[in-house]
Amino acid sequence: MDKKYQVFVSSTYQDLVEERQAVSRSILDMGHIPAGMELFPAADVEQLAYIKKVIDECDYYILIIGGRYGSLGSDGISFTEQEYNYAIATKKPVLAFVHADAGSIAFAKSEPDPEKRSKLDAFIGRVMQGRIVQKWRDAADLRANAIVSLQRAFNEMPQVGWVRADTTSSEIRQRILEYRERISDLEDQLSRPAVASAVFEDVANLSQEVTVSYTVFAPGTLSEKFKLGQILLVIGDTLMEGASLDDVSSDIRQAITDRHGITIQGVSKADVRTVTTTLIAAGLVELRNNDGLREYFLTRAGEAAWVQVGYVKSAGN
Repeated sequence: MDKKYQVFVSSTYQDLVEERQAVSRSILDMGHIPAGMELFPAADVEQLAYIKKVIDECDYYILIIGGRYGSLGSDGISFTEQEYNYAIATKKPVLAFVHADAGSIAFAKSEPDPEKRSKLDAFIGRVMQGRIVQKWRDAADLRANAIVSLQRAFNEMPQVGWVRADTTSSEIRQRILEYRERISDLEDQLSRPAVASAVFEDVANLSQEVTVSYTVFAPGTLSEKFKLGQILLVIGDTLMEGASLDDVSSDIRQAITDRHGITIQGVSKADVRTVTTTLIAAGLVELRNNDGLREYFLTRAGEAAWVQVGYVKSAGN
C-alpha cells in the first residue's frame, strides 16, 4: 500500500513565504501532503485552536526559523512557538530548520524589536537543545535538507499516515465494514433503556394470557391464547434485527401453525397490534423510524426478558 503522510509546515509568515513554498513543494514531490500557514496566514487565538486540530491530523511537524520571532499571543509567546510547543506536547516527530547565519538575513526580514529578538534567541536555544537541527542559507538549501530529513524520518519514525480506500485489500475493507457495523450495533445498544421496568404500572406481566384470532379455510375464524412471554419468545429473534407489524404477524402465524399442524390464512392485525403495544408499555419493545419505515425492536430489557423466558431451567425449578 502507498502510504501518504501529512506534514505540517510552521514558520513566521511574511518573511518566509519562499522558504515555506520550497519545503511544501518538496513534500508534494515526494508524494505526501503539506499543511500549514498558507491555509491561515493571520495569527490569532481562534485560528491557533484550529491549527492545533490540523497538527493533530498531521504525521510530522516541520519548523522553519529565520530572522523573525513573529506575532505574539496574550501570554507574550509567538504563535509559531506556541505551535511548536503543541507539537512537542502531542509527541509529533519534529524536524527543525534554523537559518545558518542570522547576521546575513536582510534587514526587512530580521527582527527589529530587541525584546522579540531576545525571545527569538531563546526559542532557537530551546529548539536546538537535545535535537538534531538542520541549518539552511537559502530556499534551495532548505528544500534539499527537507527532502533528506523527511526521507530519514519516514524510514526511521514511520507514522500512521493515510491510505486511499481503493488501494487497500478486500480483506481489510471487509474488516473495516464489519467494525463499522459493530460500532453501530454497540451505539444502538447503548441508546436503549438499561432497566427492565415497565412504562406503565398496570401493564400485564409476561405470564398473562392474550388472545390472537386467526383465520383458516374452514371453519373460518378461530382464536388462540398465548402468554405474553410465549409471544415474546416467538418474535424475539425477529425483533433483534427490527421487524414490521407484518413480520410479527408472520411469526405468530407460524407459531400457531406449528402448534396445531394446520395451514392458516392470517392472524388478526388488531390483536397483533395489541400485543406489540402491550410489550411497548412494558418497556420490552420500542418502535423506531428506520429509514422511513416504522419497525419494532427489543429494548435491552426486552432482550433480557427474551432470554429469561427462553433458557432451559434447572431440574429443581
